[in-house]
Amino acid sequence: MKLSEAKLNQSYTITKITAKAPLSYRLLSMGFSLGSPITLLAMTIAKGTFDVRVESTIVALRKEEAEAILIEQCA
Repeated sequence: MKLSEAKLNQSYTITKITAKAPLSYRLLSMGFSLGSPITLLAMTIAKGTFDVRVESTIVALRKEEAEAILIEQCA
């Protein structure tokens, strides 16, 4: 599933990043890598932003960035 489809405050794992360069490089530099834990903390419909915690960092993403990150729910 895409990060943009995640439920609030649930733990997920990043399984794939479909973004092309340079966005994929920027996400990698912020800690978005395969196998990293990620949690959706908040989202705004009007602005289309997603606040997420990756590892121990909190990052705000735009909708198109969140749609380029594929995740699966932690067991």
